Amino acid sequence: PGKVTFFEAAPLVRHLRGLLPKSRPLQATDLALGGEANRDDDATATLDKALLTSAVAELGSLRDDAIQLRDTIKALPPGVAGFSPELKQQLDGLAAQLVGLLERGSRYGLPGSGWGFVLQWKQGQFASLFALVGDRVTRWAARLDRFDQFISVEYPALPTTSTPAEKLGLLRRAEAEISTVVANLNPLTPELLLADLVTRRGSFAQKLSGLRAVLSTDVTTIGALYDAIDGLLPLDAFDWQPLDLSNARKAMVGLAADQLRRTEALAADLVSRITKVTDLLAGHDATADPVRRVFLLTSALKAVFGDDFLVVPEFTLSAARASEVAAAVADSREDALLRHAVTLHDFPVDDWLYGVARVRPKVRDWEQTIQLAGALTGTEPALVPIQLPYRPDDYWLGLEFPTGPQGYTLDGDRLLYTAHLPAPLDPGGRCAGLLLDEWTEVLPATEETIGVTFHYDRPNCEAPQSLLLVVPPALTGSWRFQDLVDAVDETFALARTRAVEPAQLDGTPYATLLPATMMAATLHPITIGTPLAVNNRYAGKAVLRG
Repeated sequence: PGKVTFFEAAPLVRHLRGLLPKSRPLQATDLALGGEANRDDDATATLDKALLTSAVAELGSLRDDAIQLRDTIKALPPGVAGFSPELKQQLDGLAAQLVGLLERGSRYGLPGSGWGFVLQWKQGQFASLFALVGDRVTRWAARLDRFDQFISVEYPALPTTSTPAEKLGLLRRAEAEISTVVANLNPLTPELLLADLVTRRGSFAQKLSGLRAVLSTDVTTIGALYDAIDGLLPLDAFDWQPLDLSNARKAMVGLAADQLRRTEALAADLVSRITKVTDLLAGHDATADPVRRVFLLTSALKAVFGDDFLVVPEFTLSAARASEVAAAVADSREDALLRHAVTLHDFPVDDWLYGVARVRPKVRDWEQTIQLAGALTGTEPALVPIQLPYRPDDYWLGLEFPTGPQGYTLDGDRLLYTAHLPAPLDPGGRCAGLLLDEWTEVLPATEETIGVTFHYDRPNCEAPQSLLLVVPPALTGSWRFQDLVDAVDETFALARTRAVEPAQLDGTPYATLLPATMMAATLHPITIGTPLAVNNRYAGKAVLRG
């Protein structure tokens, strides 16, 4: 009760991430029209240098610790192929130190500050070593069962007439299950070999118990697990296949090398950041320009915490501006600024928000933030419409406003703020805020003087848009100019015929027949035509006579 799961909060976090890193701090000049704002208004912005004091000190401590860890890893003895007892003993501790450094570095947005690779490596090594031992335990348990089958069941069941050689053969098969050593007894008798095998079974079973104990161990470091397995070696007296730990040694060497690379990168990044922050703070202390001081402190904070870090300076409004903003906030009521909008909309501010959210991505993020916050907390963040410059009888221009002869006349530009005020606003005190989104809209005037211009290009000013293809009406081997003239005349005549519209034929006897398709008809293939008779399979059955 009283808690929210991360699964429930994740959508809200996603939309807040769409707002906060992409928004800029509110400035004093944002509360004035473009023609009224001046640079002196922003000169009241301030940032507290003390914000950086503890952060810079922590970065310095982190840098020193990273350099120390780097030097410790470098000082490890090289050993054989990089593996040494010192590496095995210290690797887990060094890894824990690196995880601690990376966790501290992640608070400052340092690149490559994730430490999951250490945990993943450790998990992988535990799994591979357990699998190596587990496979050996499975095989040995089966071998011990087969040994007991030979000794406890098959050997006593041998016929009384069995020869010593037959008995020894069965015992040798049992011996191969628990040992790689062939007993060299003198004299070699079944009774002596059996007694020897019973003794060696105890050694085999004891070694198997040691391997099983490894699988149930509660050690938490790779070094301790490696030692637990290594302490049971060698196994060559019991198994021809050695228990190979070379892959584990290579993995330890690889992790140490990776730790060194990451520690060197972390130390180098911290040295660079601290140098940059120191230079920015020196520049801040050397200038008296308040705007420049805020810029340098903002840059220093971003150098410490990363470029995505959001810095919001405070500012102070002039007395006149503060009075105007206070009056605008007080007037943002349904019976004042919204008095016309509420006659058309039950919830005018909500209607405005939901409409704008369809076309403005950041406003949509705020819309989703409101809805999700309401779902999680039961209370939705409220929005207050503020309109500047303040006019006592103004109407809100976010939605419809009165028009017509008795309506409202817009006499100049307006600034519309739809603001969320988490606490009562005191415009005369120190202010701070985020400008989530901004845009410019133009309201059309009720009357405009217009003009119409025409520009006519002559036909020779553009490429031809159609092509007339003419073929000679007779196969004479040459063209006649009159044939071309007749073809053009016929084209115009056909164009006029085809240009007849249905409305021009309604009420005439031709309405049931026209418009019709006009095309050339020919009996012989001497010109371009459409042989419908051929298509309809009437060729030779009818003769077209003119």
